Amino acid sequence: GDTEEYSWDNSARIRYDGNHKVEGNGSYQFYLQKGWSRWVLTMKNNQSIDISGYKQIKFAVSSVSAAKWDDFKVIIQDRDDNYMVAKLADLGFKPDGKFHWLILEIEGIKKAGVDVSNLGKIIQIAWGGGVGANHSFHLDGLQLLK
Repeated sequence: GDTEEYSWDNSARIRYDGNHKVEGNGSYQFYLQKGWSRWVLTMKNNQSIDISGYKQIKFAVSSVSAAKWDDFKVIIQDRDDNYMVAKLADLGFKPDGKFHWLILEIEGIKKAGVDVSNLGKIIQIAWGGGVGANHSFHLDGLQLLK
């Protein structure tokens, strides 16, 4: 594929979870090893992706542990390192263990100064301090909507 994913400095272990999901066959569970880090889905080999023909980025997140973190957010970043940040709580996330659908409007990403026709880092999920043993979150249903 054209994409790859990683967590900064091995800050999270990722596993497929076929039991806890919002749609499809399963979700990805991120076991956090340390705070103040992020998971990144990026284009390989300095490629970029153009999402200007879409209206929204939609994804679902679930966690109980996140109630203890001082930050939990999504970042969208273009090839020129322009980026926008949104706190997941501002998008409707609650740390209650249930999946919450979160939506980013492409128009809002553009207004933040991000070139949506030239994304390098497609999506990043970042967390702050307060991470403890066995803290985790689930990600499911990542999609672009027209």
